[in-house]
Amino acid sequence: MTFFPILGRGIFSSLSILIAILSLAIFLIFGVSGFPAMQHHLDLREFSLGIHIICSATALLVMPFQFWSQLRSRRPNVHRGLGRIYGGAVVVGGLFGVHCGFFANGGWIGRSGFVCLGVLWVIVTLVAIQAARVGNIERHRFWIVYSAALTFAAVSLRIQIPLGMVFGLSVPAVYPFVAWTCWVPNLVMIWLWQRR
Repeated sequence: MTFFPILGRGIFSSLSILIAILSLAIFLIFGVSGFPAMQHHLDLREFSLGIHIICSATALLVMPFQFWSQLRSRRPNVHRGLGRIYGGAVVVGGLFGVHCGFFANGGWIGRSGFVCLGVLWVIVTLVAIQAARVGNIERHRFWIVYSAALTFAAVSLRIQIPLGMVFGLSVPAVYPFVAWTCWVPNLVMIWLWQRR
């Protein structure tokens, strides 16, 4: 199944895993100071940012494996175990992301975009988890792809910021836009894909 519209499963998985590993490696080597666009968090929110980075990168790393049908059918216990890791990482990473979002670059537009992303990420993932817990697999599959689209915002963000810089925009100037464009188009694509 090619879950993410436009991108094939291989590209989707490769980008997710690559960004996750790079984020974790940068964090392990340099700490939160390895993320220049987030330097304004260092004084008061270094702990929150660190937890957000670790958990979000973990969710991004685990996510592609959850869409492998062979893993789900042949190793359901592995799928459930990875699902628990993914769900826990999203909830914790999302809540700490919301905290950081209130202080993000990009003024009130950027802040509201990142806060909305974090809140939706947690809610949609919890709905998908609850559906799986009660055995409603169809509902679980419906909502988990929205969760994955929100998780993939980490990749979209890291593609869009350099593109903005190519067009002569500074990182602070790009943030009000990418705070929304890193995740809203992902949800729209999933909605259109599911309607099809």
